[in-house]
Amino acid sequence: MNVNLGTNLFVLLVIVGVAVATYQDALSRGWDGGSAILMAIGVCFGPLVFFPIYLFNKNKPTRRKIALAVSRSIARQSRESDKDITIDALEIAREIGVSKPEIVRELLYQSEAQGELPTGVRII
Repeated sequence: MNVNLGTNLFVLLVIVGVAVATYQDALSRGWDGGSAILMAIGVCFGPLVFFPIYLFNKNKPTRRKIALAVSRSIARQSRESDKDITIDALEIAREIGVSKPEIVRELLYQSEAQGELPTGVRII
C-alpha cells in the first residue's frame, strides 16, 4: 500500500512540475498570463492531451506579436527615410514583453528564411 502512495505522489509532483515549467516557458515566449495559466491547468489535469498541444503551439502567440511589432517598425522606418530597414530583436522583445530577445531573434530568422519579411530587411 505504501509503494502505491509513494508512486502516486511522485507522479503527481512530476505532473505539477511540468505544469509549472509549461507556465514559465509560455510566459517567456510572450504568451499573455491568462493563456499561460489555462495551458498550465490543462497540462496539470490532462497532461497526455495538453502537453503535446502546448509543444505544437508554443511559438504561435509570440509569432503573431512579433509580426505586428515588426510591421509597426517597418512602417515607422519607411516614413522616416529611404534608408535600409533594420529590425532590432531586443527592441521588439521589449515591445512585446518577451524576456529573452534570443527567442525573438530566432523567430525573426525563421521568418526571413520562409520569405515572410521584405527583401533587404536587416535583423540585429
